[in-house]
Amino acid sequence: MCDGIVDFALFALHPMSAKTTNIVRFNQDCGNVPLGAKCFVVTAKQTSRRRRGMVTFGREQDNDIWYKFGYNRHLCTFTLTPAGDVVLLDNSGLNHRPMAGLVATTTDANQHKHVVDRYSMSIEPEFGGRAQQRRVVPMCAGLDLRVEIGRGCVFALRWCVPVASRVDVARTRALLARVYAARPQQYLIEEPPRNAPAVTTEQQALHARSPPETHWYGGLWRQAPGRTHEAVDLRTGRVYAVKRLVSPRRPDGEDDLGARQEWKRLARLQAMGFDALEHTNIQPPQFMDGWAEGHAFLDFYHHLYRGNSRDHFAPLVAHAGSHAAVVRACLARFAAQMLAALAYLDAHGVVHANIKPENVLYQTAWHPAQPEPRELVRFFLVDFAFGAAETHVGTAGYMAPETVRYYTRSGKTDLYALGITMLELLGVLAVAEFRRGMRHWCLRLAALTGRAVLEAGSDDGCEFGHRQVQSLCEQGVLSRALEGMLRLQSDKRQDILGTKLAFAELGDDAFVYGPR
Repeated sequence: MCDGIVDFALFALHPMSAKTTNIVRFNQDCGNVPLGAKCFVVTAKQTSRRRRGMVTFGREQDNDIWYKFGYNRHLCTFTLTPAGDVVLLDNSGLNHRPMAGLVATTTDANQHKHVVDRYSMSIEPEFGGRAQQRRVVPMCAGLDLRVEIGRGCVFALRWCVPVASRVDVARTRALLARVYAARPQQYLIEEPPRNAPAVTTEQQALHARSPPETHWYGGLWRQAPGRTHEAVDLRTGRVYAVKRLVSPRRPDGEDDLGARQEWKRLARLQAMGFDALEHTNIQPPQFMDGWAEGHAFLDFYHHLYRGNSRDHFAPLVAHAGSHAAVVRACLARFAAQMLAALAYLDAHGVVHANIKPENVLYQTAWHPAQPEPRELVRFFLVDFAFGAAETHVGTAGYMAPETVRYYTRSGKTDLYALGITMLELLGVLAVAEFRRGMRHWCLRLAALTGRAVLEAGSDDGCEFGHRQVQSLCEQGVLSRALEGMLRLQSDKRQDILGTKLAFAELGDDAFVYGPR
């Protein structure tokens, strides 16, 4: 958008009700938005004739619009580019009934409306849409935006903030445009330029670093207790995944000051331990916020790169039949990097205790000067388990039996979690299906072994996946390197050094599975 346009279409701010004012003030108190920025509220005009829709604002959703349509909720998250364009994040995959579409129009000199472009907000293939897809809508003066949800349920949105000069436009952009965050290519920009303040911050202790001035939006949010958001540095455009943990409370739900102080003391000790870690496949938090006495939470800031290991391996596993050698070679590199990281942690007396595909991020580096450009991938561990083992809430399917029963953490429990992660990335099992029981698993096991597998007993007590993993080892489906990592008895499980030697000896054959 050109700076010469005086009527800069951005947001509709009026009327500023007491409710929306409180939302903005809440985000300012949390440090999510700079002081004076009151432009994070949007108004929506409901034009449905069939039923009365509803627009609600959540306390932690400063720029999310929830459309309540029957029993379904349709979330449309938007943000801005530095040029003033609007980016819509399609979360329609969360709903049973997809959105119908989105039309952007503009008005010419004769007051005739013309369609600028049509952007599908539907997950239906014929509309060309898919969930979690960003779409840029070019904004200009006099733009009308119409979002249609279902049939006969239409919401008209209009952003309009009049400004008097280019200085006001620049000031508004500096406060509201989240630089790289609004671009669809944001995950390709992995390393913004490092300036002197960034280098100085990295040299400070983790608990002494001041977090950047960021804006939060609900791109990665999940249910408590570990709620994760995307946060964008308003100055540099660096994208962070921020995980918020809430301090423990008393059984009656009231705040416990003594428990909170002890909780933060343990967090400070863990932060000091992170300062001593320096490994290419390990990434501790970049910032930790919430040390103030009155705060009952802690925020952990992690750099957000291309995605996690599940995102990287999903396209490969989808065509594993024709690219089996490529999948095994990629997993061999993955295993080598992760085992090197676990060996480093074990030498420093640190246990990750929260390994799963979502907590292994990846970064790429292109080398076009080579005869055949190839992509080098670096994997690294993030999101270490925090607090005492009995208070940690994680995904049970990745936990070793001794962790589930006795809250035991060690390097061998990390090995078990890494083994489950590699099997899931390989497509052998899915942790989400553990709760479906052994009868369902026996069908899967029969497909892997080529022979019928009978399971005696009921389906109770197998949600942790230990019986499924044991049956894999008993049927001889896996290589001895993977079997050594997945022994249910910790004393029979291979240690990190023995596992590294086994994978080095087998190479890509360590990931060959099936009947023997």
